[in-house]
Amino acid sequence: MDEVICVLGLGLMGRPIARTLLAAGCRTMGWNRSPLPEQVVAG
Repeated sequence: MDEVICVLGLGLMGRPIARTLLAAGCRTMGWNRSPLPEQVVAG
């Protein structure tokens, strides 16, 4: 079974959780309701 873990909200808690899951080799998808600061700067 190919499971994907979705992290809803990539703020203060969600982003480190997503990074930890990725580092552990889990297939991970993230969603955030507003753009992340680096996306706003990039345009």
